Amino acid sequence: MAVIINDMLSMTTYAVSSLALMNNCVLLVIYFCCPLKNVNAYRYFFMLAAIQDMTFSMTLILAVPSKILLGKTFLRFDFFWTTSMFGDTKGKRICCRHIFRDKQIRRFGSRVDESVQLQKFERNVSQKFYFIFISTGWMNEKPYGYIPLLLISVSYFTSLLLVTNGFIYRYLQVCKTHLFNIYSTLKNKAIGVVINLVLVASHVFVVYVCFWPNEQFAHLVHQDNVTNFDVLGSTFLGFSTKYRSNWTNETLVLSNLMILLLMEYIHFFCARKIAICIRKSALSNRSQTLQRQMFILLLVQAVCPVIFLHIPTAASLLCLFAGFSTTSTAIYAIGVLMALYPFFNPLIVVIFVRDYRNFVLINLRLRADPQQTNTSITPHKRLFFSTRE
Repeated sequence: MAVIINDMLSMTTYAVSSLALMNNCVLLVIYFCCPLKNVNAYRYFFMLAAIQDMTFSMTLILAVPSKILLGKTFLRFDFFWTTSMFGDTKGKRICCRHIFRDKQIRRFGSRVDESVQLQKFERNVSQKFYFIFISTGWMNEKPYGYIPLLLISVSYFTSLLLVTNGFIYRYLQVCKTHLFNIYSTLKNKAIGVVINLVLVASHVFVVYVCFWPNEQFAHLVHQDNVTNFDVLGSTFLGFSTKYRSNWTNETLVLSNLMILLLMEYIHFFCARKIAICIRKSALSNRSQTLQRQMFILLLVQAVCPVIFLHIPTAASLLCLFAGFSTTSTAIYAIGVLMALYPFFNPLIVVIFVRDYRNFVLINLRLRADPQQTNTSITPHKRLFFSTRE
C-alpha cells in the first residue's frame, strides 16, 4: 500500500518558484530603469526571457502536487510518473508496481507466480511502460488542468527557441552586417515572428496528437488504482507504449526531435562563426570586450536550459523506454534541477551584462559611483544612474 509522506520536493518547488518569480520581476524592473545603449535590439530578448520564466514559475506553482506516494516508482518533476502493467500470467491480470529494490520486486512478483524470475519480470515491465505528466495542484481538474501542462510544454520548447533567435541575431550582427541591415526591416521582422509562431504551433500539435490521453490510455492509468491519489480525476499528458506507439506518433515525435537538434546545431554553428569574427575583427578594445561579454552571455544562456530542463527530461524518457528503476534521490534531483531553471536565468543576465550589474551594485550601496557615471536629477528628485561601456 502506498504511504503518504511529507513532500519535500513540493515544498522546495514552491520556494524556488517563488524566488524565481521575484528574480524575474527584479530583472524587468532593471530592464526598464536601466536602458541599455550598446546592445541595441538584443535587450528585448532579456524581456522575453523574463516573461517566459515568470510563466514557467507560475505554472509550477499551479500544478505542483501537495503530496507524493511511496511504494511506487515515481519518475516525476512534480508530475512525472512511470508505472507498468503485468501481462496475463496463468489467466490472471493484475496491476504491478515497479518497486525500487530487487527484494521487493521478487516479493511482489511472487503474488502472481512463485516461479516467476526477476529477469522475466523486468522484461514484462519494460514492454508496457507508460509515462505521465500529471497536474495535481490547484489547477488539476478538467479542462482547466491542461492549461499549466501546455504552458510547461511550450516553455520547454521556447526556452531553446529564444536562445536560437539570439544566436541568429548575434551572428547576423557580428558576421553578416549587410544581411543584418536587410533583415532589420519591419517586413522581415514580421516574417521571423511568423516562423517562430509556426514552430511553437507545430510543437503544440505534436503534444496534442501524441501525448493527449485517449480513452484507452486513461483506462490503463485508472487500472493502477493508486491509493489516496485520484489519477483519473486529474488532468495529465503522457505516452503509452501500448496505446500510443504507432507510425504516425513516432514520426511526429521524431520530427519534433529533429527540430530541437537543428536548433542545437544552429547554436554550435553561430557560436563558432561569432568567435572567429570577434577574434579577427578590427574593432577597438572596448568594443571587442563588449562583444565577448555578450557572446559569453549567449553561451551561458544556451547551456542553462540544457542543464536544467532538457537533460532531466531526457533522463526521464530514458528510464521510460529502457525500463530503469529510479531512486528517491534521483527523483528529487530531477525535480529541483527543473525548478531552478527560471531561478538562475535572470541571475545570469544580471551578472553578465555590465550595465545591469553596476546598476544593482550601485543601488544596493555595494559599489561607489564611478567617476565617469553621469547623474541627473529629475523634477521628482529621483536619482538615476546611467553607465556606458
